[in-house]
Amino acid sequence: MTSEPQDQPPPLRQNAIYRDGAIYPAEPLELPNNTTIEITIEQTDSDTVSLKWRPLAARPLPPWLNRVINILKQPDTLLFALALLIYAATRLIRLPDFPIYFFSDEAIQSVLASDLIGDKFRDSSNGMLLPPYFKNYVSVISFSPP
Repeated sequence: MTSEPQDQPPPLRQNAIYRDGAIYPAEPLELPNNTTIEITIEQTDSDTVSLKWRPLAARPLPPWLNRVINILKQPDTLLFALALLIYAATRLIRLPDFPIYFFSDEAIQSVLASDLIGDKFRDSSNGMLLPPYFKNYVSVISFSPP
């Protein structure tokens, strides 16, 4: 013998018609749209079928998800999480479109061109108009102790 769960309403009986793979109730159900329901179909004889239904209660959230929601309700934590999300998005969006290796000697040409345009086509070190060359900025990185 099965017992009904205490938090569930008792099942309701209603006549319905099964047609083309769908069950159509004889009368509209007094439920909001998109309510999940449990249907029990019992066949009493060869021509009679009994249909019982009840709305399903919403499942409680897992405890870890409740903790996350409570933490994110705090404005400072929410802003921090949003900042992390924006940071991750700016680093990961279109990642395959960029070179696998990009070093400063590849970037210096674009930076110098930008500086040249910003300085009205004059070299920032000596003021020469349309300089034929630029000073080579070499940076040495040593990985061994001095």
